[in-house]
Amino acid sequence: VPFYLSFAENVRSQMPGALIFLDPNCDFEDHNNMRCPKFEGETEGFVWAPHWYDFVLLIAKEFRSWGTISKRFPPHPVFGATNVVGEWAKQLSELRGCAGGIGKKGVATIIGEIGIPFD
Repeated sequence: VPFYLSFAENVRSQMPGALIFLDPNCDFEDHNNMRCPKFEGETEGFVWAPHWYDFVLLIAKEFRSWGTISKRFPPHPVFGATNVVGEWAKQLSELRGCAGGIGKKGVATIIGEIGIPFD
């Protein structure tokens, strides 16, 4: 959080209306433990901008509507097109929900990166 605040102060000294995008704090020992930055004060002008990809799509490098892997612990397979779409909706909803806990009022959300792998 101190980095974000310092960064925002410097950017806004030149661009007062700048929106500052926030990424999740990474835990490299537990990739399932995505944490939102915790602000005590004002969060106006900040935007929660996590990335989202489907694990199976990243590994297979092609779309598979019939199966994916849940990102929640413990990870488990999800089969069937309806269940896959439901799993993706849960994952995206969890990302969006995180924004409500940033600061006192929460912040807007934009999924910063979403799509298919391109090699």
